[in-house]
Amino acid sequence: VYGDVASGLSRETDPLAPRNIYSALKAGGDLLAQTYAAVFDLDVVIARPANNYGPRQFDEKLVPKIFSCFRTGTKKVPIYGDGNQTRDWLYVKDTVQALHTMYERGRRGHIYNLGAHEFRTVNEVVRAIAHIMRLRWEDKVEYVADRIRGDRRYALNLEKTKEELGWCAQTKFDIGLEATVMWYENNK
Repeated sequence: VYGDVASGLSRETDPLAPRNIYSALKAGGDLLAQTYAAVFDLDVVIARPANNYGPRQFDEKLVPKIFSCFRTGTKKVPIYGDGNQTRDWLYVKDTVQALHTMYERGRRGHIYNLGAHEFRTVNEVVRAIAHIMRLRWEDKVEYVADRIRGDRRYALNLEKTKEELGWCAQTKFDIGLEATVMWYENNK
């Protein structure tokens, strides 16, 4: 919802600056929740998580898509643009713990950024999954036209979440990614 962050970290108080339809829908959801809270006096707390990954993700998400393409070998992994888009990767168990903590300790009407500061490019994620699966990745990817108004970098400031909720992600990217790949291997 903060848009492309060339440098620094986005704070919960930063203006919404979506640059594509997906992020505009997320920003709209935040505004709708805040409006319902005001109009109907609801206790609303808003989570703004980084890129989630883990078991049971929908197939169109990056990690399961890479795994599926690598496992079947029937098609190449489509990588938008140059693959150097940077995201913070938050393991699903950490996300669930953060949401539970927000439910218990979050302040009414407040927004909390959720992340792990586990920054990786799309290319790095592809290489990491190939390494876990013991595959060569170079001939299994296809660089395609970038998404319209695709953002290069997302990065969240997590100070408020840590100070107010006492929450920090616990799962390192390499550990979470290996657990995720193993889950997909065992749940074909």
